[in-house]
Amino acid sequence: MKNLLLIIFSLGLILSCNTQGSNNTSTSKDNDVKDKEVATATTSTSDDQDLVAEGKSLLEKNGCLACHSITGEKIVGPTLKGLYGSEVKVMTEGKERTTTVDDEYIKTAIYDPDHDVPDGYQKGQMISYKSTINDDQLKAMIAYMKTLK
Repeated sequence: MKNLLLIIFSLGLILSCNTQGSNNTSTSKDNDVKDKEVATATTSTSDDQDLVAEGKSLLEKNGCLACHSITGEKIVGPTLKGLYGSEVKVMTEGKERTTTVDDEYIKTAIYDPDHDVPDGYQKGQMISYKSTINDDQLKAMIAYMKTLK
């Protein structure tokens, strides 16, 4: 009799552990949704990594890194390290102002480099890449620049 009670008690504990503290009422459908979410997150991460790699490659192929370092060193142009999200002083139409380096700033800097000339640099130092770099390529380049902290 003692053995039977011990078995029943043990089964009760096992069942209690499986349900206690968790309102696990998920269904197969819930699990499928969670699996898809994980797959999407993994794909997004993979896609992001591909975009960053493409951005780096584009910066190299277009000669950007000949003038813009990724190490913090000042070469001909401003370094790209830590640039994204930073505050920079620029000359815009002859007036000094401070602006945040974001996607739009970088787009303007690449397509119309004389519009916002960074402090310490001269107009005409950089050519426009508007006819060379399309918007998708620009997006990839920006994705890479965001990683240079």
